[in-house]
Amino acid sequence: MNDLSPNPSPARRGEKDVTPDPSPARRGEKDVTPIPSQGRGAGGVRSLIIAPDSNLNLLPFQLLTQENGRLLIEDYSISYLSVGREILRKTIVSHAIPSAPLIMADPNFDYPQPFPEDEDKTIKNSPQNCNIELNTNEPQTLLQTLSGCKRVLGTRFLGETVAKLLKVKPYLENEARESYLHRHKSPKILLFATHGLFVGQKQEQNYHHLIQDLLSCPEGEEINLLKNHQDLWNKDLLALILLYADLAKENNRQNLADFLNSLATIIEKEVKPSSENLFSNVEDPMLRSVLALTGTNTVLRGQPLSKEYGKGLVFALDVAALDLWATEISILSACQTGLGDLASGEGVFGLRRAFAIAGSKTLLMSLWSVPDKATALLMKLFFDKINTGCGRLQALEFAQDYIKNATISKLQTTELGQTVLKELYPENNYPDPNYQPLNHPYFWGAWVCQGETAPLSSKLI
Repeated sequence: MNDLSPNPSPARRGEKDVTPDPSPARRGEKDVTPIPSQGRGAGGVRSLIIAPDSNLNLLPFQLLTQENGRLLIEDYSISYLSVGREILRKTIVSHAIPSAPLIMADPNFDYPQPFPEDEDKTIKNSPQNCNIELNTNEPQTLLQTLSGCKRVLGTRFLGETVAKLLKVKPYLENEARESYLHRHKSPKILLFATHGLFVGQKQEQNYHHLIQDLLSCPEGEEINLLKNHQDLWNKDLLALILLYADLAKENNRQNLADFLNSLATIIEKEVKPSSENLFSNVEDPMLRSVLALTGTNTVLRGQPLSKEYGKGLVFALDVAALDLWATEISILSACQTGLGDLASGEGVFGLRRAFAIAGSKTLLMSLWSVPDKATALLMKLFFDKINTGCGRLQALEFAQDYIKNATISKLQTTELGQTVLKELYPENNYPDPNYQPLNHPYFWGAWVCQGETAPLSSKLI
């Protein structure tokens, strides 16, 4: 179906009108009308710009399957905005001149301690590399909730590969400093290959565990137990206790309902005596997404860094305050960099949103922890294509398609391809030459393009 407009109506097309009345939105439901299948050559809509909301920010729409069994990426060019109004960004013309590309990778998190070289102090890319819980607006308290970061194998390779392509020196190890961000105004290309941390709220399971402990503890100990967990007292815990109380009442367990309501009364007096305190435990979203750079672990241990190293971490709030209005492309390649605080109506209030606020024209990011060798190959393909005058989204799609369909024999023809194969098959026990070892979306599907999709206004190098 080529006509995606609301007219002609289904009845005029001889189809059954299944339009719900009233609309799903007015009934409080979600409208999940499927996108009609149509090939690129069939005319009609070929490009989609998506400004997802809430948890949909974590979904790579290009990997969704259409009615015809094909992935959306096979028939549509898909780009993203963190909020819809960002589409106006291209109407703002900046006459600023960008500085040289800035590449930061493989930081020494334990500076001034020596850079770790042994395997037991390094790890492969994993979303579990850093663990964070936060229930505060205070940056100092935030830092105390972080566990240490370990070196991620492969980020150095990625940083060095991209720096070589862009003909600049990468900032690695002790040189991947937070303070350097402020010395490089609007780098033409900005790449981070490090930990991208999402500071999550207190997990709901902690509330459930507390309630279960309150229900099973010895009689008379409930109040002391509750007071020993005042760090969990907030409107979310209060709402959950009241929910438990309602369920107990519905199941004719009035004594249990009364007990839970009495606990809720204690918490309610503390967390919302006024409208101001009602939101006192809501975290600042711009302080919940962090990039870890040189000295991060030192700061987390409560030890100071010298002034030239900055504060070790880059908060989304710091990124939003940068001047990136002449920056053509920012790239985030690390575990969980695409994640942020999901606030309904405002899209992602994390690193994704911060780069848009700072003025970066385009943001390439991974929605999950990506393999560094395959990513290095993808980046080479991307920048090679950009240098030919290709559009940013088109260049990313080309690189993704190459990775997806590359055979063993094709990968053997390039140095980076051979590096990828060496990582996949350390003993050179390759399967059939026509086998496509990177075909799974894990290797290429994490990457999304946010913001401007057109070609660069000037040569990359």
